[in-house]
Amino acid sequence: MTTARSAIVPPGSNGYYHCVSRCVRRSFLCGDDKLTGRNFDHRREWIVERMNELAQIYAVRVLAFSAMSNHMHLALQFDPTWVEARSDQEVAERWNRLFNKAKMTEAQQAERIKAWLVQDGKIANMRERLASVSEALVGRCTRSALRLGRTTHSRIRSGSAALLLRDERGDRA
Repeated sequence: MTTARSAIVPPGSNGYYHCVSRCVRRSFLCGDDKLTGRNFDHRREWIVERMNELAQIYAVRVLAFSAMSNHMHLALQFDPTWVEARSDQEVAERWNRLFNKAKMTEAQQAERIKAWLVQDGKIANMRERLASVSEALVGRCTRSALRLGRTTHSRIRSGSAALLLRDERGDRA
C-alpha cells in the first residue's frame, strides 16, 4: 500500500531521502527502446542539466543519482533553513526562474518580481514550496504534462544517508 508523501516527509522537515521516479505508459527515459528501436541517450545530458538547475532553485543537495531506461534514483538532502536564509528578493528570483514565461523580457520579469514582493503571503508560499521535497520531485514536470496525462510515478523513502547508498560490500541497503 502506498503512503502519501506528506506522511513520509512532513512539510518543512529536513533529512536525507531516496527518491525514485519512473516513467509510465512504456515511456523511455534513457537508453534503447527495443520495441521501437529508438535511442533516448540524448536525454541523459538534459537530465543532469535540469537536475543541477532545480537543485540550485530548491533547498536540495543532490548526493547521488542514477538514470536508467525507465526510471531514475536520487539520493537527496533537504534542509528548509537553506530557503529561510534567502532574502525575499532571492526567493522571488528563484521562483521566477522556475516558472519563467519564455516570451517575457527582463523588464517584464523584474516587474513580475516586484509585484510578487508586495503581495500578502506570496513570498511565504513560494518559500514553503521551495523547501518541499514533494514540490521538487514532481511539481513542475507533472503539471506541464497534465494535458497528456501523468508521465512519471514517484516514490520517496526516508532514512539515513548510509541506508540510501550501497554499503561497502556492494549490497543493497
